Amino acid sequence: MRPNTLYEFGMLPISAEMKLTVAKNIDVSQYTEGTLKLRLHAVDVSGAATNDWEFEVILQVDATTVEDPAVNWQPGGGMADPASITLPVTSAGAGQVFYVEITKPFGAVLKLLVRAKQGTAAYTTFNVTISADIEAKY
Repeated sequence: MRPNTLYEFGMLPISAEMKLTVAKNIDVSQYTEGTLKLRLHAVDVSGAATNDWEFEVILQVDATTVEDPAVNWQPGGGMADPASITLPVTSAGAGQVFYVEITKPFGAVLKLLVRAKQGTAAYTTFNVTISADIEAKY
């Protein structure tokens, strides 16, 4: 689904957070269950004395319509994300694969996001390379 991609967050100021939509309109309407598979290919971090940073991959329900195709729809009403995982942001974390069951109900369309948060001492280099797949089942 998503090839090996490098995400750079070193420009974030101290305690700042950034969320990027990586893939939208992932059609899962034919499936009743699934697993989010994440590969942590590489991690390059330096320049911070603290370890209170975060890097998370999130699978959310999407609601794209032909009337408003450009709107980045957000889950409302306390709806939980069908899958998410916080990845280890250390060079020792590279080379790992993570499996997360997609929680039902997850609707007909999903989107994949990455979220990074700098700690109380910002990394000057904060690069994470990941790839992701959805293993959907009937």
